[in-house]
Amino acid sequence: MILVQRRCRFEGRSHVHFDLPSEEETRQAEFKDPALPVPATLNEPIPEGLETRVLRRTGFATWADLYSPRQLQVLATAIPVIENMRVEAAVRERLKLALCGCAEMAGRVSRWDRYYPKAFEAMANHRFAVTGLSCETNLLAERGRGTLPRRLGHTLRAAQWAKDELPAELVVSRRQALATSGRVQPDGVVLTEGSSEHQRAATGSINLVLTDPPYFDDVQYAELAAVFLAWARASGLVPDSATLDLGSEAVANTQRGTGVERYCDLLTAILSETHRTLAGDGRMVLTYHNSDIRAWWALGRALRSAKFRVSALAITHSENERDHAKRGKLAFSRDLVIECHPLPTDGKESQPEPRLVWEAEGSEASELVAAGRALATMPADEELGDFRTRFCTLRGQIAPTRISPRIKAVVRHA
Repeated sequence: MILVQRRCRFEGRSHVHFDLPSEEETRQAEFKDPALPVPATLNEPIPEGLETRVLRRTGFATWADLYSPRQLQVLATAIPVIENMRVEAAVRERLKLALCGCAEMAGRVSRWDRYYPKAFEAMANHRFAVTGLSCETNLLAERGRGTLPRRLGHTLRAAQWAKDELPAELVVSRRQALATSGRVQPDGVVLTEGSSEHQRAATGSINLVLTDPPYFDDVQYAELAAVFLAWARASGLVPDSATLDLGSEAVANTQRGTGVERYCDLLTAILSETHRTLAGDGRMVLTYHNSDIRAWWALGRALRSAKFRVSALAITHSENERDHAKRGKLAFSRDLVIECHPLPTDGKESQPEPRLVWEAEGSEASELVAAGRALATMPADEELGDFRTRFCTLRGQIAPTRISPRIKAVVRHA
């Protein structure tokens, strides 16, 4: 431990400052309670993957290795405390969910940001980035990012919002929805979960779909979620037999041998099901950006195969624009917003130029608009090489460019 952040009061005001750790603080940081066993799921090996290999090559072997002794003690001690509370099962699950959320603040891989003096979660900006300057968050503190008191406060506010905005008589729970036969078309609100390839909504019952499809190989969602699953199993939130379904994840992953074709096939299946549930005059709005030309081609092909027409484009700011992973790099800080209309399954597939609702200035916005126009006017069954040529023509001479026209090797799936 190098530095500690203190919160002190001076002349009636609260101040946050850095200080050298005391001998007692150093002793506390290194103390391990031999009577407190680490949950077995945390001692399982970190699996090999595109994101998890960053942890493995840095020397982390198990999920428990990511946490300081104090953090492990807090989380492991809280599990039986919650289990023995005399509360309703739903409340107990909610408390366990808040506890598992703290897992993202793993002290040995949480990042310290010198521009915004605070800790960022271990998978900030959807990456395991071991920077060498990690930050141990006090999970019991009232102040600080991702602490347990703050998570409990957030869950209370969420529950209050649900009570005020979603009257109980209008809510169809997940269990109720799954128990019904056939499709669901209630008068109220349905909260459900599952694969987007098999939506429970009735045919033509949806007016608006807002979605954020997987960004090709940019985010390995399942690999990042594996640490949460380990804690969810340890706390009894999910059965110990629960595993991650990597086969149905709509991402490209060279570790698993899934490439652009598999990504396109899964997107097509998801969007085709969305076409079924969307009303004839409904809209689907999605956001997207990617620096790989294959990702844009796959999205365009999936939209065409699922019978969608791109009707409008807009540029908006994306999340984490100033994250350390993007700072000083030629990365996208904006998203392309794409509005789509469902086409009749047996009608003509005209692809007119999309309407440009709002376009920001600069090369980044111009390039995103060019990519949107390329997929909006994409002929049926256009090959990747032809799509690249047409995109480069639409993009024209701009600098700097973020979308590489270089076509990488296509990984074919079984």
